[in-house]
Order: sequence, then structure tokens, then C-alpha cells
Amino acid sequence: MESDRLSESEKMIGMVESELLEEIKHKYKEIEESIEKTAAGLDKVNKDLQDKVKAIYKEAEEGKLMYPKI
Repeated sequence: MESDRLSESEKMIGMVESELLEEIKHKYKEIEESIEKTAAGLDKVNKDLQDKVKAIYKEAEEGKLMYPKI
């Protein structure tokens, strides 16, 4: 009887561990996707910023700009 309870407890523990592992995998995937989206957004912001800086320098070189505007 005690071994039946122990066996049942072990099964329940195994089920809970399995569920937790699946939840962790799911959350990890969500976090990974968020990081990828953030990185892509940062790449775009970086490119936009570089383009603006290049445009300012180009205007300054052409003498169209006394003081760079940001």
C-alpha cells in the first residue's frame, strides 16, 4: 500500500516536471522571439541614425549647413 502511494507520488511528480519543462520551453521560445524582434528593431534604428548622420555630414560638406541640426 505504501509502495502504491510512493509510485503514485512519483508519477505525479513526473507529470508536474514534464508540464513545467514544457512551459519553460514555451517561455524560452517567446523570450528568444522577443530578443530577435528587438535586435531587428535596433538594427533598423541604427541604420536610420547612420543615414541621418551621413546626410548631416554631406550637407555640411556642401556648405548648406552652418550648424548641424539633429
